[in-house]
Amino acid sequence: MTENLNTELEQQGPLITDVAPGAPQEKNGTHRKDDLDEQREAQLSFSEAQKQLYNTKQEMNELRKLLEEERDQRATAENALSVAEEQIRR
Repeated sequence: MTENLNTELEQQGPLITDVAPGAPQEKNGTHRKDDLDEQREAQLSFSEAQKQLYNTKQEMNELRKLLEEERDQRATAENALSVAEEQIRR
């Protein structure tokens, strides 16, 4: 079997390659520019998403503080109502 393969290779002639088989191939300038543009766009999009996430987290923290304050106010109002109802009963 290897004899047949060697014979076929000899008949085809030598392989002319600039790089080792399986080695990464360089892209031409146009493809590289397109890839760089796509990478920049992806980085900008990612940066924008990170900013939006940060802003959303800040908003969530502010809303949590407001909710906590409103709960405290409600508890204070309910307590005052209970005291007033107790005084009315006496």
